[in-house]
Amino acid sequence: MSQIAPADIGSVEPFVNRDFVKYNPLSKKWLATTANKTCKLCGWSQDPKAILCESCGSPSLRLVAKNEQVHPTSEGATAHLRRPVKYCWHERVDPDAGTSIKHPLRERTRKVVNVSNAEIYDEHFCETCGSCFSWTGGRTATPEEIKDCKNGKIARKTTEPTLIMGANL
Repeated sequence: MSQIAPADIGSVEPFVNRDFVKYNPLSKKWLATTANKTCKLCGWSQDPKAILCESCGSPSLRLVAKNEQVHPTSEGATAHLRRPVKYCWHERVDPDAGTSIKHPLRERTRKVVNVSNAEIYDEHFCETCGSCFSWTGGRTATPEEIKDCKNGKIARKTTEPTLIMGANL
C-alpha cells in the first residue's frame, strides 16, 4: 500500500501531490499541471497508468486532464485511510472493568455466494472471530458455484457482517 506518511487527523494542510497539482494564486484554484489519475476516496493525484491509489490502495481512480480544476481535501480528513488496521473491529467491552477487549486482525479471504441474486464475492474477514470487513470482486456465480454453495462447499454471503461471527471472544 502507501509510502505516504499518515497525517494527524487535525491537520488542515491540503492533501495534494505537487508533482501533478499546483495552486494558482491568481484564480485561487488548484489545477492539474499534467494529466493524472486522482483517487475518488482520498483525492491523491498520481501517474495516469496507476491501477490502485498509491496513498490508500483504493481502485477507484478517475482521469484528470491537464489544467482541470481539482478540489483537494485536508491531510487530516484522509489520515485514517493511510493507517494500517492492526486490530479487528469486533471489540467488546468488559462490563465489570469497563475496559475494551480486542484482538489483532488476522485478515483472510474466502469465496461466498449470494444465492438470492446468484453472485459470488471475495469476503475479507477476521480469522480469529469471523467478523466480515468487506466484499469485493463481485460477479455472476456459475451454476456449479451456486450448487456448491447449496451443498455447503462454498459459504453463503450474509447481508449483516455482525451475523458472521461464530466465536465468543
